[in-house]
Parts: sequence; structure tokens; C-alpha cells
Amino acid sequence: MLGACSSQSKAEGANDSYILVKELEFLNQSLTKSDVNDMYVYRAQIKNNSNKTIKGINIDIELSDGNYTTISTYDTLLPGEISSYVECFGPSSGDIKDMKATKILITMIDESNKETVIKYDVEANRYEYEEGNELSSEKPKVLVSELEFVEPTIVISEETSAQTFQAILKNNSLYKVTGVVYTFELPNGMNSYFMSQDVLEPTKSSALISSTAPESGELSDLVLKEVQYTIINDNGTTVNVTYDKKLDIYSIK
Repeated sequence: MLGACSSQSKAEGANDSYILVKELEFLNQSLTKSDVNDMYVYRAQIKNNSNKTIKGINIDIELSDGNYTTISTYDTLLPGEISSYVECFGPSSGDIKDMKATKILITMIDESNKETVIKYDVEANRYEYEEGNELSSEKPKVLVSELEFVEPTIVISEETSAQTFQAILKNNSLYKVTGVVYTFELPNGMNSYFMSQDVLEPTKSSALISSTAPESGELSDLVLKEVQYTIINDNGTTVNVTYDKKLDIYSIK
């Protein structure tokens, strides 16, 4: 799908100080018909072949039947790394060749943790760049290390043989926390989401939580990518926190 982009002559505004579209590689592509609605679903992983860090990719796609769709990943991809699977609906023809990228946005993080959004217009064969701010080193009132998994285990269903990751989440901080979402990557390229909507009082624990487990049955194959949660202050105001494990950086809003 990106082959046509990377094979063109040098694009207007191309600057190899940033990531180029040709440095994105699509792997394990498939286009299969859904059992639910007869629509085709496109699935793939994206590899970062550059020497820069990627914080997100968004690709607008035109289909041969006149419809439009979008592929997005917000994975942090270090050089050489591969994203989790991304999905979107595909063309009614069932042919990947009938998917045409029209616009590509790449969020890049440089050595000083400064964001730059790279915009590539496929038809115009033109790059534009939008520089952002340096990522903050500020720490929130509640750190990820203050949220504890109690008795984490993998349970195998006797009926279906499906494996489930189960644990209780304990809040060891001094503040109330809610809306906790852990995103883990599994060895098969899929994500597992461990979520609690409970309001966790200081030193209190959640009910038992379950999420998808790796097929290996090994806890070590749950690779943490991101943690999101909301801190509730004593006056009732809230602070939304996102922790990026690879960058070891908190985003606080």
C-alpha cells in the first residue's frame, strides 16, 4: 500500500533529518471477510525502519469503491520495532491493491524528546513539518509504581481451554484513582487491555480483573506498553495521566 509512495521521485520538502514514508514497512498484511457483516477487514503491522523514534502513525486511505478509511497506531516504536496489529475496513473487491494511501501523518520524537508531526501528501508527493513541544519530565502525584498487581496469575478455562490473565489492582498512593487501563502487547502482535473503572481509595484494592493472556501461559510474555489512569484530588478535581513505558515519560492533563 505504501509501495507507490516510496517508489516515487524525491518528494517536495523531503528532509532525511526526519522520518521518510519509505522507512515505514507493512508486515503480515491480510484482508479477510468479516463473519458479522460481510465487510472486508484489513490487518497489518507497521515496522519502523528509520533510526528515529515514532510516537504514532495515522494513514488516510481511499478505497476503489469510493469509500475512505483510516489506519492508526499510537504505539511508541523505537528504531527497528514493529507495532501491534492495526485494523480498518477494506475494499469490497477484497484486493489489497485497491487500497490507496492519500495522506500520512507520523509523530516523531527526537533525541531531546521534542515532538515533530511529519505530514506527507501522497498525490502531491510533498512533505510538511509541524514542530511541537518538548515532552515534559513532570511526574504526577500518583506514579505507576504505586499501583500494584496483587496475586497475578493466568487461569485456564476447563470448558474452552482459553487462558485469562487475572489480578487484583491495589492503590498504594495517597490519592483516589479511577479509570485505570494497562495496555500489554502479546507475542502474537495483539493487545491485551487490563481495565478497572472502580474508584480506588488510598490503600484499597479493586475487584478481581481479567484480560487476555498470552498463548504461552507465561506472565513474562505480557509486555507493558502504556498505563492510563485518572487521579481524583481531595477537592474533587481530576487529573488524567498517561504513562509511556518505553519512553518512561508521563503525560499529565
